[in-house]
Amino acid sequence: KSEGVPASFFIVGEHTKMSEWQKVVWDSLQTTPGILLCNHSYTHALHNHYNRFYENPDTVVKDIRHAEEVLGLKEHIVRAPGRNCWRIGALSYTDIKKSKPAIDSLQTAGFTLMGWDLEWHFDPDSLALLHNADEMLQQVDSVFRRGFTQQKGHLVLLAHDQVFQRREELTQLKRFIEG
Repeated sequence: KSEGVPASFFIVGEHTKMSEWQKVVWDSLQTTPGILLCNHSYTHALHNHYNRFYENPDTVVKDIRHAEEVLGLKEHIVRAPGRNCWRIGALSYTDIKKSKPAIDSLQTAGFTLMGWDLEWHFDPDSLALLHNADEMLQQVDSVFRRGFTQQKGHLVLLAHDQVFQRREELTQLKRFIEG
């Protein structure tokens, strides 16, 4: 927000109600200019039970639709929990092939699926970034140089917002944006 950079936030429906802090963040995201709110499911794949979630395409579609309804999302854009999948126009990619029927069912139900080209990884226990801004900028350059983006000339970076609560990580994000 302070840098004026537009961003897409993929929201897990039940997370918007889990704590006062999460409610405040959700309210803030809804009123911040330059933020596109998108769907990341209601339950985050039945609370990270990815294989069970994706084995039933109807469950996946119901969970995504439930999140859309509860959150009042206007865009039909989804990032599949735990999967890097793309269904945009002619672009069709699924990282874990046994999830393909469920991902295809989302597309059939009218959803656009966004994946990512590069992820800014973090330690899930400490929420510390595993790479600093300079290292990430080098990775971005490498991805472009090698042509490893789904769409030529465009890069989708996946970064998890909960990581950027501490000053050190926020500083790295700012350095990355300015980079």
